[in-house]
Amino acid sequence: MEGITHDDIANAFIQTQSAMKSAGLLNVKIDDDNDPTTPTITRKQAYIDLFKGFIDFHSGYFSDQKPQQYGHAPNQDVYQVRGLATAYRALELLDPKIVDEKTFAPVLLDRAYQAMGLKKSAFNDSYWFSPSGLPLEAGGRSGGGYSSEYGLGVAGEMFPIIEAIGDLASPAQKKEMTDRALAAATIWKHFVYPVYHADGSIDLRVEGAINWRNSKINGLQQLSQDAGFVAAVQLKDPSALRMLQLLQMSGNLTLDNVDSGHYWQQSVWAMEQVDRTKTALADMKPTDARLPHEASQPDYAFVDAFGGAVAIKRGDSHLFFALNWHHGSADGQPLANNIARLHEITPWEDRVVTMMMENPHGFGELALLTYGDLLIAANAGATRSYDVLISGEFDRVFDLVSGKYLTLNAGNITLDPGQSAVLVLTPEPSAAAWMLVAPLTLHRRKR
Repeated sequence: MEGITHDDIANAFIQTQSAMKSAGLLNVKIDDDNDPTTPTITRKQAYIDLFKGFIDFHSGYFSDQKPQQYGHAPNQDVYQVRGLATAYRALELLDPKIVDEKTFAPVLLDRAYQAMGLKKSAFNDSYWFSPSGLPLEAGGRSGGGYSSEYGLGVAGEMFPIIEAIGDLASPAQKKEMTDRALAAATIWKHFVYPVYHADGSIDLRVEGAINWRNSKINGLQQLSQDAGFVAAVQLKDPSALRMLQLLQMSGNLTLDNVDSGHYWQQSVWAMEQVDRTKTALADMKPTDARLPHEASQPDYAFVDAFGGAVAIKRGDSHLFFALNWHHGSADGQPLANNIARLHEITPWEDRVVTMMMENPHGFGELALLTYGDLLIAANAGATRSYDVLISGEFDRVFDLVSGKYLTLNAGNITLDPGQSAVLVLTPEPSAAAWMLVAPLTLHRRKR
């Protein structure tokens, strides 16, 4: 994670270089190696040497001999690439002739694509992100999954990479990276749920019990503000704006982001972000958008088959699953362990369950899980379609993912590659039954 410090030092230089230049500080000679027997050099040359070293450390660009320094987790690799990209931007301000854009652009873009999960990482031959934008902490798909705290953090680190890359990327490449960063910033709309209190206050919590890293049974009360502001204010995403507004309503949207554990990192963040954040807060407009788990929203389900994460809302209940939770790997290849983690939240109880599931064709293909009257079926494969047999006498079943009834074919539904369904396996009421049930239901709701 050297990229954290590399990024912060280069970022601090970018923010202060105009003032240093105006004061003549860059031309002052200094002792850059703490050795009085060697000649002094200008502060400008010391910075040039420093940032060239950062770039070489992460890419081997100047020596062609050092190995590329990859992070060992999604957040770590994104930090490494941030250090690389920001060091390049700082070096460009010092002397734009030092780095040749034509030869450096492919190096930087290749690292950025790997860090963002747009191609496999050379470190472990695995994807760091799912196609939906879910960060797979800590080992990528080979040994990671849903993680609210580290996943939220990495979502906020992607937009600065794109900003630092700038015109080194083509419009198509920049769009591809921006789409991935936006997906990583907004996928949390499926995993946040409001807690409404009797006094009218709201807690906006991020699901934490199905975590692959640190389990947070009651959920985190934070979101990635950095990513949220870019997604909401600059890219006009309504779900990102709604998440920020709910965070503000819950009293957890603040500028006070400096803590003792990462003081150096957070201090540079504050120096860079305070004015930007104030502007973003001022530019936030009210929205009629609502998140899937808010009260009065319809029942629904979201399935990230690749990352094995599931979110369901049914009435006042919220269910979150991690499929193949904490699965292992062999020779870098993930293995199915047939274990799922469930967190169910209702107005009356909060329960966490470790339960069995099925992977009849091995990891990364069809995953099946039943819970009560729900059947979760997720085809994470890239090439094969699978038939899923529905037990019971049904002509059709309701799918919470599509919000539609699916007609059965010889008792089966077919899932194409990447397709998922969350089926409600309860008999469909007849018209006569509805005539009897509906008035009672309406009466109970009024009372």
